[in-house]
Amino acid sequence: MLYTGDFNEIVSIAIMVIFYSFTYLHLVRELNIDKRTNLFVVVAISLRIILTITDGYFTYLPHSGRDSVTFELHAARLLDGTFTLGTYTFDNYPKFIYLVYSLIGRKPLVIRTINGCLSMFTGGLVFKSIYLLTQNRERASLGMVIFLLFPQSLIFSSIILRESLIVSLATLSVYLFIKYTQQFRIRDLLFSFAAVILASTLHAGIIFIAVPYLYYLIKDKHKDLSQKFKRRVLIVFSVGLVIVVISFPNVFLRKFGFLTSPNELFTRLNRGNVYGVEANIGSHYLASFRVHSFRDLMIYAPLKIFYFLFSPMPWDIRGLPDAIAFLFDSLFYIVIVPKIFKDLLNLGSNRKDKLIFRTLLFSFILVTGVHAMGTIASGTAVRHRYKGLSLLIILWMILEEEKGGHLCEDIVRTDG
Repeated sequence: MLYTGDFNEIVSIAIMVIFYSFTYLHLVRELNIDKRTNLFVVVAISLRIILTITDGYFTYLPHSGRDSVTFELHAARLLDGTFTLGTYTFDNYPKFIYLVYSLIGRKPLVIRTINGCLSMFTGGLVFKSIYLLTQNRERASLGMVIFLLFPQSLIFSSIILRESLIVSLATLSVYLFIKYTQQFRIRDLLFSFAAVILASTLHAGIIFIAVPYLYYLIKDKHKDLSQKFKRRVLIVFSVGLVIVVISFPNVFLRKFGFLTSPNELFTRLNRGNVYGVEANIGSHYLASFRVHSFRDLMIYAPLKIFYFLFSPMPWDIRGLPDAIAFLFDSLFYIVIVPKIFKDLLNLGSNRKDKLIFRTLLFSFILVTGVHAMGTIASGTAVRHRYKGLSLLIILWMILEEEKGGHLCEDIVRTDG
């Protein structure tokens, strides 16, 4: 769609400028960032504006097209009363767009702008999360800049897909959980669970981010928290989760109901590979694998996770798009994920924050594993693993800070 200069488009561009201006001022004031980080924030916003206009008026960006057009069209048809949606996760994002349209009219550019602003705020949450656990503003700024300028972050924040909203809610949940572990305020924990449950109504697998939170509550030995208090929190979360599952049966029961039957689980896994072959999906990986037992699953699952995290692999590159995806996405995970696991092994056993690190790592592993089992192609893998990017960066920066601490201690001991 080319820019025509009509009133609706002028209003959309004005809203975009206002939203991004507010976002910039909020981040600068809230985070009190230095001049260098400030410059990176300006660059991040500028790139999002350029990509938003490109996707809106000139040509679709990567990942944009079929799904983004469907989401927007469904919302527009809801607005004019010619369409009714169900209660599946795919249906909930058009409902969000519809709510925006009901306030300002049909303005797709504003939806892209909202995704961009959500992405910027997510970068702020990455900063806050890292700072809470390191008290190092430089480390927190670096983590935020990496997230804001990560290629997939730029793309998903400039198109009409649900990823930016999901990632912002998931990262909000992680931040509030970390805040709870530092200040032990029950409202932070409850809002953390609420944020991840809300995110899971857009993509059910996100709920697994919160499962390790329960592990933390059970293992934490903080003297100010009684076992009675912890039991109450666990009961509230469990009851709340049951209520949400019952309220959104097509979101959760349909998605994970097969877990009650091993044969149904194997059928689901095999069905994905069969579909990939029949549909001739070019980026389909592990196409020949079939699961018929738990032994097969034990072999299959690590391979699925490996390909999910690191594909497209160099030997699977079929052209320029795959080469770009490898260089600007896969390579980051290939370097950082093994590094995090290596650094975690060297984490000091007496660190009071080690339980938090372990909890966040379990969250990343769980949400990655769940998405990996349902993904059959590298293009989809790039899209789904973005949901764990902010958590991965938080883990990385925290562990880098820990390494820096050990290095300083070694220098002091040597000088002494």
